[in-house]
Amino acid sequence: MSVTEASLTISQTFNDAQEDLQRSLSAFDGLSTPQILDRLQALKPIAKDLVIARLLDSVSFHDDEHPALIKQLWKGLSCEPPSSLDPEEQWVKAAPESFHSVLRERYKALKMQKLLESQYGDQLAPYFLQRRADLEQVVYGVIRVESQGVAEELYLSLLDDEHDFGDLAEQYSIGEERYTRGLVGPMFVSLPHPQIRKALSSLKVGELHAPILLDRWFLLLKLEHRLAARLDEAQRQKLLQEMFEQDLDQQLQVQLAELVQTPLEEEDQITGV
Repeated sequence: MSVTEASLTISQTFNDAQEDLQRSLSAFDGLSTPQILDRLQALKPIAKDLVIARLLDSVSFHDDEHPALIKQLWKGLSCEPPSSLDPEEQWVKAAPESFHSVLRERYKALKMQKLLESQYGDQLAPYFLQRRADLEQVVYGVIRVESQGVAEELYLSLLDDEHDFGDLAEQYSIGEERYTRGLVGPMFVSLPHPQIRKALSSLKVGELHAPILLDRWFLLLKLEHRLAARLDEAQRQKLLQEMFEQDLDQQLQVQLAELVQTPLEEEDQITGV
């Protein structure tokens, strides 16, 4: 079929589907704009972007912060940085056009970082303690087989130190872990399947768990490493962002629920239609 023939077919199909389209659009009759956007699952993303933009517009930097900001903004860029940053952001326009996008994105990230620190920095320590158990990471070995008998035979062999776990995983495991000699991770302890997570929680490093049944598989598990959660800079930024997202989602849920419940007549009065 040629491109022209395909286009004609699509065009004809659209004509035939106009009745279906009109029927779909009629489902929005009598709904307000927020209600239509909510039905299309577009209201929350739009509101979220607008709120974040307003919050970032409210962030400003003191003159004594400019040297550090300029160093971060121009890191790796082959153009002369300014001596200071004016509020109107003329420093972006003064840079070569090819750098405008990266400079704006970096500046947005730095403003977000300051916003998060100012709003949630004093809540970080207790929040980390609350989340610490889920932020622990594990590395574990797994052998996956279909037969309970094979699983028990391998388990007894490993208990008697007759074979190496990695060798058996490479030879017998059916899953992709056979390519890594059974090793999985490191990963956050909250990520594995609940049955795996429960089995690992009872093990000390180096210990082997008896075969467990998961779906149609029999699994042998061995805890290789347990990595305690650390509040390093990367984790700090992740938790600050997490608190912000939770707060934002909660606030939007309340505010948007009220907006969606506004009847069309009231919306018309508000907008002056």
